[in-house]
Amino acid sequence: KSAKTKQIIAKLTKGYLDKKDYFIDNLSCSLAKIAASVYPNPAIVRLSDFKTNEYFNLIGGDEFEFKEENPMLGFRGASRYYNNRYIDGFTLECSAIKKARELLGLDNIVIMVPFCRTIKEADKVLKVLSDNGLKRGEKNLKIYVMAEIPSNIILAKEFSKRFDGFSIGSNDLTQLILGIDRDSKELSEIFDENNLLDLSILWDGNGSNRNAALTIYRHFDSSSVIKGLYGDTPKTAWVIGYPLLERIHYLLVAGFDVYGNVGHQLLTRLYMDFLRMEGEYNFLRLLPKDVAQQELDFWYRGEEARVEGYLKELHDRESETSAIVYKTDNPKKEVFNLIRKQFGEQVIAIDRI
Repeated sequence: KSAKTKQIIAKLTKGYLDKKDYFIDNLSCSLAKIAASVYPNPAIVRLSDFKTNEYFNLIGGDEFEFKEENPMLGFRGASRYYNNRYIDGFTLECSAIKKARELLGLDNIVIMVPFCRTIKEADKVLKVLSDNGLKRGEKNLKIYVMAEIPSNIILAKEFSKRFDGFSIGSNDLTQLILGIDRDSKELSEIFDENNLLDLSILWDGNGSNRNAALTIYRHFDSSSVIKGLYGDTPKTAWVIGYPLLERIHYLLVAGFDVYGNVGHQLLTRLYMDFLRMEGEYNFLRLLPKDVAQQELDFWYRGEEARVEGYLKELHDRESETSAIVYKTDNPKKEVFNLIRKQFGEQVIAIDRI
């Protein structure tokens, strides 16, 4: 309707008989540049997730969008893709992805659906994608979903039947768990995805998988691993999440060259030192902050300034507080006893030699 908006669009789309092609060409080329830079490795493309207030401020957006009291919880993400108010725009988005994958040959593009509230909504979005030539499984197309709503976590098994993978969106997940608008300046001080930590962050092996707890014996130039928690309270401990486990595996197994030169061996050892520190610090986060700092100082006494600086940075950037209520003056020993109790005898029982 706006003459000024029409003028801006006409200038942008000059040379295009069909203005839709301008959008499709530019978006597909932008996606192709990114996908080509990592080919044949996956290039994950998250579908549009603007909020109504953000669309409102785009060219011509004020003629299509309505105002919401809280756009963060409103008409956004997957809910737009099958809705008559936006489905035409989403069709263009699909056309651009299809062109990048099929015409430009970037079949390493993986689609990721953001802010998908329900299983029913997931089915609707997958149908719209399929109707636009982007069917999961065809031409090696994989479709992921963002795990950023509590329902994604609670119904993870159902979502996993419909999608090929998950990506955790900590900002939205935090705001929905804590009930805090992440854009609120008044509440920004308590908006923290690293809220209180307790033993619930530890995988207990589902009561039977003994890989959940391992004891490592360190020797002069080697080590040995025993399933279970053996012996008294150890001097050091690691808590390893999957991303850290992947990096350790790639460094020491997949990417390690047994016949590599001295430089390769030294760089591997150096990087492993930092991975070890990360695992150790994950454990320390379960302890009271003052106790964690004492342990850290003791473990790395006499180390070089660069190591101390790295550890200080690691310590300072963490704002969460352990939610474990300690009843003794030896929290480290106490937390190991709590872990043993939580994991159960079947998991922590040692291998008998």
